Amino acid sequence: MGSYYTRAEKRTKVQRMVSLSSGVRHFPTASVLEARVRELRDIATLAPPYNSASRRQANQHWVVREGNRAVVVPSVSLADLPRALGPFGTRAHATRAANAIGRVVAEATGTQSADLIDEAVAASSLTVPDALTAVMARLAAQGLFEPAARARDELAAYMAGVERTTMRPVLSAARIVWGTRRDGGEPGWLVHVASYGRYLSSLVVPPAHRSHRVDRGGERDGAADRRRAGREGRIVGRDGSYLRAAERGGYAPDRVGFSSAVGSAHDEPTARRAAA
Repeated sequence: MGSYYTRAEKRTKVQRMVSLSSGVRHFPTASVLEARVRELRDIATLAPPYNSASRRQANQHWVVREGNRAVVVPSVSLADLPRALGPFGTRAHATRAANAIGRVVAEATGTQSADLIDEAVAASSLTVPDALTAVMARLAAQGLFEPAARARDELAAYMAGVERTTMRPVLSAARIVWGTRRDGGEPGWLVHVASYGRYLSSLVVPPAHRSHRVDRGGERDGAADRRRAGREGRIVGRDGSYLRAAERGGYAPDRVGFSSAVGSAHDEPTARRAAA
């Protein structure tokens, strides 16, 4: 943001935005990840006219089986998640993946199309990539490079969906907590919390100290902090780590997806959609 206020900034749109600004406010966060999520949340909530990026966070598409066809849908239930390929950020991308499955089904012989589609959307077999690789080789050998390129693009879209199936455990977990080293190499850890693909919060876990000293009130190091945190509704461990009590609960969404919203786990359940 600092570059917006220098003479090096020549973009007319940014210059107009700066001229209309009355000030800059900052909000401290525990991690870079939380800052980025909060930025996405503000863009989605406020829809600032000068933000062209991240304006379509709600776009989310999946490929599922409908009868004997692979179709694109805007959302899936938690129960249908194991039988859905995605999420994709655009409908066009999801459609290419569905076309890849449809092409393989059309050329398959002696195989039930429903079973083949189920395997394809569940990413449980190599049928689609193997078949499309053979199609590309055959078309290229015949000099049909444009159809071969379309098959290549369909395969790329399908494989992108397969890679995103690794998100299924995150989307279906009522609570997931993971830790990373602090940004900038500072001592301690960052602990992040998410629920059903919805990022909740992050916090700093300071490094544990082996020795304790007595403070002025006669209490050992950390005891006063733990009691204070308890009054503030946080769970505090003897190593100095804590989670807010509000994050102990969970919510059960009716549809699954990623959300940039940051808040309490006790917020009302809503349909969550994801940016790719």
